[in-house]
Amino acid sequence: MSLRVGALCAGYGGLELGLQLAGIDTDLKWVSETDEGCSRVLANHWPTTLHLGDLTEISDPPQVDAVTAGWPCQPVSTAATTRNRRLGMNDERWLIRDVVRIANAAHAQWIFLENVYGLLSANQGFAFGEVLAALAEGGFDAKWACIRADQSVGACHRRQRWFAVAHVADTPSAEWRIPQHDAVGASVEQTAEPGECHRPSAWGRFEPRIRRWETVMGRPAPAPIDDGKLSSLWCEWAMGLASGWVTDHGLSRAQELKILGNGCMPQQAAAGYRHLIGKKK
Repeated sequence: MSLRVGALCAGYGGLELGLQLAGIDTDLKWVSETDEGCSRVLANHWPTTLHLGDLTEISDPPQVDAVTAGWPCQPVSTAATTRNRRLGMNDERWLIRDVVRIANAAHAQWIFLENVYGLLSANQGFAFGEVLAALAEGGFDAKWACIRADQSVGACHRRQRWFAVAHVADTPSAEWRIPQHDAVGASVEQTAEPGECHRPSAWGRFEPRIRRWETVMGRPAPAPIDDGKLSSLWCEWAMGLASGWVTDHGLSRAQELKILGNGCMPQQAAAGYRHLIGKKK
């Protein structure tokens, strides 16, 4: 039996892909997203899935077993573009209570969360406390962990992220059961053909990392620069996505880079959720 899923702040579907890679049998029933480019990507990959729009306006969502949410990281991110405006709980994009509210309204038994590492230190730690308080007040117990993409799945970049799995409170740990199937997707046992889009020395000191991720992905790295600008094809590859997952939908380069930069890496999410629910590869 599949786990019926509703996706909040769905982006390009990274968390949903991660659940599948983790071996969790899912059936995506609805999504919520406000970005036009992301909505186009979602509609192309899940054309029959219901789109609920802005999550702040959702009041009566269809019932699901689980809700996913990589809610906006800008309020807590330490990135150079946001660190001087790191408002945390005082930012209008601080949506964790809406996430829990919708999960309750949908009668979800599970919540799968993702955010940046900066969540732990924003507002002198009170933002993280607010996350735990929102979950507890909504009737959920939670487990969480911080996972680095390079250490957990061999990615060519660090990308440290916070993942959490929450379940309705007072449930014995032995009953934290999720419908599962054999994990699919790229495996470290796969091999990649040598890249033809760059010279062997083009990556400099990053060469070992690039070659490692080529092996995991099973295909060579695209050229990182296109017409003098950062290539969205390369970013798509670095984020562990199938070729064309984001870049094959008629979006501008700027739109593609924004979507990819804000997205969740499926392999990293899979590693995080496998760890939290105790599932082996």
